[in-house]
Amino acid sequence: MPYEYRQFYIDGRWVDLAESQEQFQVINPATEEVAGVISMGGAADVDRAVRAASEAFADWRARTNDNPRLAKMVKGWDRVIHFTANDTGEGFTMRVQNQLLSELRQGYEDQPDVIVTGTSEDFCDMFWGDLNPSEKYMSGEITLAGSQQDVMRIDAISMVAFL
Repeated sequence: MPYEYRQFYIDGRWVDLAESQEQFQVINPATEEVAGVISMGGAADVDRAVRAASEAFADWRARTNDNPRLAKMVKGWDRVIHFTANDTGEGFTMRVQNQLLSELRQGYEDQPDVIVTGTSEDFCDMFWGDLNPSEKYMSGEITLAGSQQDVMRIDAISMVAFL
C-alpha cells in the first residue's frame, strides 16, 4: 500500500499546505511502481518554512550568545559560515564576529571560511537545539569544509551550544 504525505513538517509540527494542492507520485526504483504520494508546496509554504527557521535561529542565537563558555570559544574567531541544504539547494550565511553569532541570512554572502552541508531538517533541528551536529558530522551526514582548526572549533562550539 502506497504511503501518503500530504502535510509538511514546519515549526516542529505537521501542517497543511498553504496554497498548492498539487501532488507528486513517488516511484519505487526497484519495482517501478508507485510507492507513495507527496504534496508539492508553493511559495507560501516555502515562506512559512523559512520564517520558522529564522525564528528558530533567533531563539538559538539569543541562548547561544548568552553562553559564557561559547563566548570564550569564539573569541577572536571571525568567520563567514555557509550552510548548504543538500536536499533543497537552499543556502544560508552566518557570520561569527566579535564573540557573537550574527543573524542568519538566506543566500550566500562574502567568501566563506567554512561550508557546512547537511539536510534542511538537520539544520532546523540544529537551530532549535534538538540536534547536536557532532553526531551527524561523525557519521558523515553533515560535512564541514574549511581549515582543520575551523572544523575542530565548530565541533567544540557545537558541543557547548547544542547541549
